[in-house]
Amino acid sequence: MTDLGNLGRTSSAWVVNSQGQVIGASRIDGTPGNIRAFLWEKGGPIVDLNALIPENSPLTLVYAANINERGEIAGLGVPAGCAPPDVGTCGHAYFLIPDGICDGDCQSRVDQSQAEAELRRATAPIQAERSESPVRSPEQFRNQMRQWFGLSGAHPTLRD
Repeated sequence: MTDLGNLGRTSSAWVVNSQGQVIGASRIDGTPGNIRAFLWEKGGPIVDLNALIPENSPLTLVYAANINERGEIAGLGVPAGCAPPDVGTCGHAYFLIPDGICDGDCQSRVDQSQAEAELRRATAPIQAERSESPVRSPEQFRNQMRQWFGLSGAHPTLRD
């Protein structure tokens, strides 16, 4: 088991691809709904996905739900004024396609995100919380998605 770290308080990893890239969500602090989507790759530090997109993006990326072998990430984000618990009513799907190019300020935003996460971890009161496993089982992930979006437990039927 590998400790991926977190962006402040806790994190849950949901998917890992064959390249060793892991995505999930991290709770920033004790504020309800203060959650951010993350990417972790090849032993490096955990990165807030919001640091990798333009600063003027209309969405805050709160959940990273899947990553494919090309490193493309699908997830859910919320616009200003919509809290992560309201993803089911005002959330938007996103799809990130890595282009290997970081805009002029991208690396400094990544560095700042990591420094802020380290500061939050260093100054946070010690919690007697149970640590979550870094990788969830597919059934745990499905159950979490059903809960977030108010879906029944039935699986959709595929038809030819």
